[in-house]
Amino acid sequence: MSPSDEAHPVPRDLNLKEGQTSTCHSQRKSQQDAVDTPRIASGSLFSAGIRSIFSGDMGPIVEAEMNRMKEKLRLEQKEIDNYRHSLDAHQYELQRSQREVRTYAKECHELQHERQRLVERNTNLVHELNTVNRRLEETKALSDTRGNELVAVRKILAEIDANSLAASDLESETPIQEDVEGVQRSPCSGCRRLGHLLTAARTRFSQQWAGTRILLTEAHALPYTDLLDKVDAFNKEVAAASGFLRRHIVYRSQDAFQEELDEACEEIEAILGGPICSLLASQSRNAELGTTTPPALFVQMITQLLIVAFSVSEISPRSILSDAGGGKSDLFSRDHHQMQTSQPPSSWKKFRTSVLKKLSMVFMTAAWSIPGSETRAELASRLEPLFVAKEDLRVAIQETFASDKIELAIVDYGASFTPEFMQEVPGLRRKRGGWYDQCWVKKIR
Repeated sequence: MSPSDEAHPVPRDLNLKEGQTSTCHSQRKSQQDAVDTPRIASGSLFSAGIRSIFSGDMGPIVEAEMNRMKEKLRLEQKEIDNYRHSLDAHQYELQRSQREVRTYAKECHELQHERQRLVERNTNLVHELNTVNRRLEETKALSDTRGNELVAVRKILAEIDANSLAASDLESETPIQEDVEGVQRSPCSGCRRLGHLLTAARTRFSQQWAGTRILLTEAHALPYTDLLDKVDAFNKEVAAASGFLRRHIVYRSQDAFQEELDEACEEIEAILGGPICSLLASQSRNAELGTTTPPALFVQMITQLLIVAFSVSEISPRSILSDAGGGKSDLFSRDHHQMQTSQPPSSWKKFRTSVLKKLSMVFMTAAWSIPGSETRAELASRLEPLFVAKEDLRVAIQETFASDKIELAIVDYGASFTPEFMQEVPGLRRKRGGWYDQCWVKKIR
């Protein structure tokens, strides 16, 4: 051992580790060489193969393979072109089909529209057919009714003929006539009076009998249908006007002078009668008690009575007869035509003013009022169709009873039929209770 070795001693374990490390490196290197050797050999073989291919030994084979691939590529390109042409043809066919579909859809829509129009027309025709059938049934029923009425009238005429024959036989009997003349020549005043009564009764019976025959002969041919329609239209307008008043009338404080109240009561009593006027006067007490709204049914009843009484007074037979003789019928026809064309004539203004004046009399008596100027203006406008309906009814009555043998007259409410109606004298208007619920009766002129 050298002095340097002694000065720097090397441990034994370290020497052993270095020996082991070098041994591991040598083993790893030998394993790597074993792996790399086949790789190098295969690479050399591949390089040799490539060199042999491009050296000219494999040239024809490669060229044939390339030609085959080119031919295959050309065929595939041709097939692609065919597919492209087929696709273009299909696209053109698709566009043509789409145009045809749009055309068919438009035609289908037009056909559906035409079908809807035909269905609507068919529905209208069905409604018209039902209306015609209904009118036919109504005409048949009316014809049956007219036939039954004609049969009844013929029976009555036959009975009248038989009775008139019997009456003429009775009149021609000499003993009865001689008895009557003997009674009249009798010196007894009672017997003479009885004879005069018998003669008057016989004359009155003959007049009534003749009047009845004329009435039954003339009246059964009168066209009542249009007249009844005009009456219904007039009643509807009266109901509409009274219904409007029923909804808007309220109580107000009584601020009129006593003289004005007395005048209004006299006016209302002359139109509606004393009992109705008393009821209206009692309404003013409700206003003093704080009640705001009058009974709706009572309001409607009073206004209907007033409007009907005033309107019927203008459709009275006296005005009709005076028109026929005084040349006023053309004037009223012109006024009616102007009202139909929305041109208020003077008679319409007079009618509106008169109706509103009568209503104001009722309102003053009952302490009623219509609040609001717009409501009052609407009430005035609602009187226009009432005037038109009244004039239509007036013209219909004048045209219906145009015979020169019969005359229309008014019979008061509650009056019963009496034989005097059938005499050859014009009837008189009599006032019962002061107000009129009119009905129409034919009289012999």
